Amino acid sequence: MICPHCGKRINEPGTDPQNRGAHALMQECWSTGILSSPEDVVNFGQFRTWCKKVYGPPITTQIIGGEEYHIVKSWAFYTKKQRQSFIDLLLADIYQTGDLSKKMQEIIRGMNDY
Repeated sequence: MICPHCGKRINEPGTDPQNRGAHALMQECWSTGILSSPEDVVNFGQFRTWCKKVYGPPITTQIIGGEEYHIVKSWAFYTKKQRQSFIDLLLADIYQTGDLSKKMQEIIRGMNDY
């Protein structure tokens, strides 16, 4: 995508179908327990964060006031390419389990738009 103001190439934002598809996949993974997450992941919000750490862009580290913080990029700020990569990596692990629920199969079939 080209910026209309400066003419520089900018990253394309993620799409709504990518958003719906990724969140539906993660929700079904959480509901079925198809993916192994650490024991301290006890709710869906934590599972989403864990997925972003595993399948998303690298975690950044910032030092603020002498303290080190590890920052997981918000899904809202993923580029289209980063979302595509996240979904591809998540799907690879899902397929590797070989145990797809009917709902998971429906979600995957409906993801042709991303």
